[in-house]
Amino acid sequence: MAVLPLRVELIEQRRPVVLASASHGNGRTLRSVVDGAALTGGVEPEGLPLARLLERGAGHLRAAAEAQRVQSEAAAQQARALAGFAAARPASVLDRADPEVGAAAASSRAARPAALTAVSEWAVDEVMVGLSLSAPAAAALLADSITLVQQLPATLAALEVGDLSWAHARMLCEVLAPIAEDTVRGQVEARVLARAGGKNVSALRVAAKRAVLRADASAAARRLAAAVRDRSVRVHPGEDGMASLTATLPVPVARACYRMLEAYALECATPGDGRTKDQRMVDCLVDLLLRPDADGRPPVRAQLTVVAGVGTLTGGDEPGEVDGQPVPAELVRALATALGLLPPTPPDNHAATHPDTDPDTAADTDTDADTAAGTDPADSDSDATETDTETSTETSTEGSTGTGTGGQGSALADLLNLRSVAGTGLAELPRIAVIDELSGQLRALTFPTEIRRTATTGQSLRPPPPTAGYQPSAALQRFV
Repeated sequence: MAVLPLRVELIEQRRPVVLASASHGNGRTLRSVVDGAALTGGVEPEGLPLARLLERGAGHLRAAAEAQRVQSEAAAQQARALAGFAAARPASVLDRADPEVGAAAASSRAARPAALTAVSEWAVDEVMVGLSLSAPAAAALLADSITLVQQLPATLAALEVGDLSWAHARMLCEVLAPIAEDTVRGQVEARVLARAGGKNVSALRVAAKRAVLRADASAAARRLAAAVRDRSVRVHPGEDGMASLTATLPVPVARACYRMLEAYALECATPGDGRTKDQRMVDCLVDLLLRPDADGRPPVRAQLTVVAGVGTLTGGDEPGEVDGQPVPAELVRALATALGLLPPTPPDNHAATHPDTDPDTAADTDTDADTAAGTDPADSDSDATETDTETSTETSTEGSTGTGTGGQGSALADLLNLRSVAGTGLAELPRIAVIDELSGQLRALTFPTEIRRTATTGQSLRPPPPTAGYQPSAALQRFV
């Protein structure tokens, strides 16, 4: 078969090329104009100078960014329109009252998003038909639109000018909307949006969660207790004869389970084993669940990294971290207590000062706190250091002064002054992280003995020096 040479000629266009044009109700027309050849989406001809290729590629990228800005503005306008539609569909006028025949069941109303409480049950069906969406997608879109208009106006404004994408806005609805106080929510929203520039959805989610935990610690603790009560295991059907088994757990428990499966998967690897790590982890999970009494299984330990401020460990509200995930202060203290790192918190006078407190609810909350820490409530008096979970605790000097008891402060001092991990549940000695108060940047990572040594010699704490070797030094590895 003969191959004929193909000649491609590039014809330059000096006039501007309109890439996108959209007219909206406000009378404005959005245009993206790039000088150069029309952007056809085809493969660039060979032989173009590098500078020309870079310039043409930059033009395509600018066009894509402009298209995203147009999409964001359109999404904001759609949100305003849907919120107005929801206001014209009040449940009090259009839906039947509870005693009437044909009224929605209480369970159906309870399952609806909070933003749709005052909206007619038929509004979602109208959106579903009008926008060709599934029922869950229509309900989520309508709820997010109402939330943006009524609770997060600054986020909606940022979406409208293209500073945020619709994915960013939906994530902020999920993270910020649960804040009950309007003033607190507005402050957190402003703080998050001020740092949103250049962040992808995942990075902004982490920043938003941190801001929520700092500003609304008591509400975060209540949401944590409710979330722990909602822990569950679900099976979701998949394709090709597969299914997904998911467990909703507190972060420390989930991370510990994942690390354990990773360790078992590494332990069971053999020469010539063609399975991937994920495949071995699944096989280990099945084996552990279906053959729990098998003999000869080697013990495996999981390691968690817990970062918490002194104030957090002694009763403050500053959130902590478990393997890089921000968690409420209550969960950090529960985990530290379950592992024997801190003494149990003595009961407070809440029941005496609040006689209306339901004792059953209080008992459930205590049980849920034990579950959040990964402990069995029936075994709460047992030696917590016998747990199979090893914890590497980094204690930061960041955070407010705690309100804990003297026993907690003494236990924390003893924890920081450990000289050996023998007989403890620790994988290594705890370290102190020195954090810049304004920027939050890590300045030094050290031990109490090093602090005392530098204080007496006049030296200062600083990051480890660089190394000329290929591998980082132990001190540099710990710092990073």
